[in-house]
Amino acid sequence: MLKKSFLPTAARSEQMALQITSMADIFVIILVFLLKSYSVEGLPYEPTVPLSPPVAKGRIEKTDATKVEISSRVVALGGQPVSSMKDFKFAKSDMDSDGASQTLRKALARMRPKAVGGSKGPRLIVLADEGAPYETIKAVLASAASEGFLDIQLAVSHAQ
Repeated sequence: MLKKSFLPTAARSEQMALQITSMADIFVIILVFLLKSYSVEGLPYEPTVPLSPPVAKGRIEKTDATKVEISSRVVALGGQPVSSMKDFKFAKSDMDSDGASQTLRKALARMRPKAVGGSKGPRLIVLADEGAPYETIKAVLASAASEGFLDIQLAVSHAQ
C-alpha cells in the first residue's frame, strides 16, 4: 500500500529544515556572556593562618578589603582568630538556623563600620584552604551576607 501525503512535496521539505543560524547566534551570545563574566584574579596577600588556597592562573590585582581566612582549625577575620573549627566544621552550638556562624556574624558586625566600601557595600575577601568543603564556605558567606557584606570575592593563589 502506498501512503498519500496531504502536503505538497515542497511544503514537507521546508517543514523539516533546521534553523541552524539562529541556534549558532544564541550559542555565540551565551559564549560571549560567559567569557565576559568570568574573571580569575590572584591576591598579593599572605594568609595569617596556616592554609593553602587553590591555585589559578590570572592577573594579580590588589584590592583593599576585609579578609576572612578559613583553615581546618580556625576562621580568622582581619588576621585575628574569630571562631575555632574542627576539620573545617563549626561547632553545632555556633550555628544559626539559617546556616550562619554566630561568632563570625558578631565579629563581622564589629568590623563592618571599619570595612572598606565598594559599589555594593563593604568589601570582603574570602581566602579558604583548598580542602575547605562547600558547607563551610557557604556558612561563611551566609554569615557575611546577613551582616551586609554583599561585595564578596573568593580568593585563590596565583600560579607561576
